[in-house]
Amino acid sequence: MRKYLCVSEKCRIFASEKETNNKLTPKTRKGTEIMKTTANNFETFKANLYNFISEAIKKNISGSIIADTLEGFGINREAALTAIAMVGTKLNLEANPSMTRQEAFKAYAF
Repeated sequence: MRKYLCVSEKCRIFASEKETNNKLTPKTRKGTEIMKTTANNFETFKANLYNFISEAIKKNISGSIIADTLEGFGINREAALTAIAMVGTKLNLEANPSMTRQEAFKAYAF
């Protein structure tokens, strides 16, 4: 099934989801499927993203490598780096409840 977008008498044809998925490489298709299934439920997406980032941080994987991986799933690099910094801050706050948010952020970022 094709989808159409009409704006001021001009129509663009969008390929169906099935046609698009058939043209993707297995790696790209996997990332697209992850984003598609989680985009329908924001809470699930948020939890999956948090778990992915926090587990990577706990394994001492560099923020740049995490961001590269998230880019492969279609997340903007700047947004990925921001999310990584926020998760790192949250982990610092959980480990050190006496810290302020600013101190926790500085401890992760620097």
